[in-house]
Amino acid sequence: MVATYEAGATINAVAAEFGVNRETVMRHLHRAGAKLRHQGLNEAGVAKARELYLSGETLAKVGATLGVAPGTVGRYLRADGVALRPPLFPPGPARPTACDPTAVPSSMLSGSR
Repeated sequence: MVATYEAGATINAVAAEFGVNRETVMRHLHRAGAKLRHQGLNEAGVAKARELYLSGETLAKVGATLGVAPGTVGRYLRADGVALRPPLFPPGPARPTACDPTAVPSSMLSGSR
């Protein structure tokens, strides 16, 4: 992985070649002491992202095309003055967790038998 990355492949390309998640590649590179390259967009990349996004592509699709994460695309587009569309699937209400006392049935709370 390190040799492939240091030869110029992107993290996404290394992940695809080895059949692993990009986070796995990044952890491996970090442990191996590899110097990570800046993974942002240059001016041409921002222009292409703008063109694709304004033509109707999603941040995820633009990111996949340009080899960066959707959040990276959104960050660069906002900085470039592009108004982002609302998400297709906005986050729903927060789900209760096991640590949330309202998530435990009252019959299981102490003193309730």
